[in-house]
Amino acid sequence: MTTAKEPRVTTAGPSSSWRYLYLVAAMRGVTFFGNIAAATAIELSLQGRGYSGATVAGVLLAATMPPILLGPLSGRIVDKYPKAKVLAVAATVQLVLGAGTLLTDRPVIWTMLILGISCGVAFAHPVFGSMPSQLMPRKDQPRAASISQMSAMAGMLSAPAVGALLASQFGTDGALW
Repeated sequence: MTTAKEPRVTTAGPSSSWRYLYLVAAMRGVTFFGNIAAATAIELSLQGRGYSGATVAGVLLAATMPPILLGPLSGRIVDKYPKAKVLAVAATVQLVLGAGTLLTDRPVIWTMLILGISCGVAFAHPVFGSMPSQLMPRKDQPRAASISQMSAMAGMLSAPAVGALLASQFGTDGALW
């Protein structure tokens, strides 16, 4: 049964529900991939320029802590406001801040930009996590959730290697582009 708090996405049929799910899963994977690949490229650039391990660790913390620390707040916001709007705002902020990484080479600014991008992930993650239960009938929800989670894991696990490869071949700007 649909409640006012959690509207079901209506589709033309079962196959279109799966299409939406795969689209959402792909978006989730790309979000995680982009965040981690950008952080990896910046970390390698800092390391290559001779910055300290503490500076590199600062970027790592900026990339990982917001989803952990903002989890309770972001979950409440996702429950209170339309998920599409939360996702659109988070994605727009990530896009603008990601473009900002191309305009600087200062470690403090890079760290702040990565922090902001990761805050976007903190708000996008609960949206993506809630979508399988909204798109799929109860009997398909375990499979749908696992597809969504696998996409996120694929993005997280492949991003450091791809970010490093791009940074080594094209430099930091090429990797962030």
